[in-house]
Amino acid sequence: MVECETCQEWANIDDTPFSSTQEAQAGRYTCNLCTRLAAMQASIALQEIKLRAEHSQQISQIKAEWEAAQAEAKIDRQNLHTLLSTERNLREKLEEEIGTLQTQIKKLEQTNSTQDAQENGDQATSTPRHDSGTPEPKHPSDKQFRSQWKEDIPSQGTSRISEDIEHTVELAEEGNPGTQVGKKGRPLKTENTSQKQQQLSADHKQKHPYPQMQSNDHPPQSKRTVVLGDSNAHRLKKHLRKAIHDQRLRITTKSGANLEETLHRAEGEIQKANATNTELQLIIHVGTTDLLNKADIKKTTDHLKQQLTYWSQKTPKHHYIVSAIPEPKARGQQFATACQTWNTAVQTACTALGPSVRFMSAAAQLTADHLDDIHYSEQAADQVGSQLDDPVDTRVEHTESAKRRLKLWDRLCWQVDKHPDSVQRNEGPTENI
Repeated sequence: MVECETCQEWANIDDTPFSSTQEAQAGRYTCNLCTRLAAMQASIALQEIKLRAEHSQQISQIKAEWEAAQAEAKIDRQNLHTLLSTERNLREKLEEEIGTLQTQIKKLEQTNSTQDAQENGDQATSTPRHDSGTPEPKHPSDKQFRSQWKEDIPSQGTSRISEDIEHTVELAEEGNPGTQVGKKGRPLKTENTSQKQQQLSADHKQKHPYPQMQSNDHPPQSKRTVVLGDSNAHRLKKHLRKAIHDQRLRITTKSGANLEETLHRAEGEIQKANATNTELQLIIHVGTTDLLNKADIKKTTDHLKQQLTYWSQKTPKHHYIVSAIPEPKARGQQFATACQTWNTAVQTACTALGPSVRFMSAAAQLTADHLDDIHYSEQAADQVGSQLDDPVDTRVEHTESAKRRLKLWDRLCWQVDKHPDSVQRNEGPTENI
């Protein structure tokens, strides 16, 4: 038996290259399995060396490419820094030029304002102004009365009236044919009198222009009344057109319309009114179709209240009128009770929303003779329409008068701000104001 040096396994001497035991002890023996294993390990080591060489070569190539890219990026970064510095220098130069131009503009504005002030001062000193704010004397040519009137009554500081008086006095004292005073202080009618008077009046208006209201101070605002709802709302058309007498009324109804359709149409009308600066009054007459379809009264009326609340808060300039629905007993007591419940819920909702939302009802005055099933008769339509006349006309009249007063007040305030010396200040008793 011979032992393998590598795996220390025993092999038969016949399977070894030795012929005797002494020869085997003197030599070295490696089995076939270990020999093949050693050859495979040598092959693997050789392949590993080759792979390492290839990897090293690839790493060197990648490193060279990276260094080249880094060098190129460094050049690009230097170029970018150069461009940024150039842009910064140009911006600083532009800011300096802008500052110089602004300084020159301010100097020019100051120069122009100084010149305008000097010109206005020259015009003001060239036109004599007198502090006389009391009524005009009986006749401009009566010097004795005018001097006595100036001595007896102290000056009140109305420069505009004094200028008009002095202008009239100058015309009377010129003595030309166009301004000669005749009987009862009237100018004598001679040739070219009207032409001279027109020329003098035009010159005076140019020197003393009356403040005019600009069109954009109070933009025009039209008014429109829109009736929305079912066929009963359409039956009010004839009576409402007779009451309003103009084109502010618009009837937009549909036979069998329910609440959802009517509110959708009302939303469209409000959007149109807001786009055209129109003051809108919506008259809503709806609910019968919803009750016929057995809709939930509480849910439906709550939806109406929410929509009215949203409209009144978003567009407070508009007004809303909700009309009660008829309470016909021809359909049975259950349907009449449902109509009463509807009207009560809608009235409560409108009352809680304030003055911009109103509830109008004529159900208590309507009898069975006024109704054709669930529809208004002509007599009932007149009665319901007559109730709607008063809020429509009153609102329109009140709005017009209020706007006229506001316009006059704005003009008065404008005059006081422009001519504060022309206001007569009364610090004494005020019983007769």
